[in-house]
Amino acid sequence: MVVREEEDAFLRTLDKGLKRIDEIVGTIRKGGSKTIAGTAAFELYDTFGFPEDLTSLIAAENGLSIDKPGFDAEMKQQKDRSRAATAIDTGDWSVLIDNPLVEFVGYDMLETNTSIAKYRKIKAKGKELFQVVLEATPFYAESGGQAGDTGTLLSGEETIAVVDTKRRTTSSFILRKPCLLTRRLTS
Repeated sequence: MVVREEEDAFLRTLDKGLKRIDEIVGTIRKGGSKTIAGTAAFELYDTFGFPEDLTSLIAAENGLSIDKPGFDAEMKQQKDRSRAATAIDTGDWSVLIDNPLVEFVGYDMLETNTSIAKYRKIKAKGKELFQVVLEATPFYAESGGQAGDTGTLLSGEETIAVVDTKRRTTSSFILRKPCLLTRRLTS
């Protein structure tokens, strides 16, 4: 069932891509050019999954060529955008408790009273978040393919969403179980 749905989706995308390349070829012929613009070739690649060599083959069958430098420039821009989207900018740690004894209490309880040992601001995917290390935590960190816990931190009247939990190590020293927060921390 799933394979059939995937095949149908692929064939629909292929059909749309073939229609789009026919439009591109028709427009080029009307304009008297012999070259498919790099932006158009990249659109076929990025939107419809047409590899560059397939677009070149279809272009050649129609007496055309593709603007390879233009295609390569579009591909480079896409890769740069992708790298920028996954970049993480981390600030310096603000340490509130020196050398905390971090304890995982999640096997025995789902909530606990604790203190923030340290935190830092991070920027990822255009969002400003905070990474936090707690003295005691019920949040199970991502490990061995298991996703990290999510939940909330409560401080007075403020509720802060925990959107991810990871374990970090430095020279075998565990830097605890940081949690990414969706709200700015206040003193």
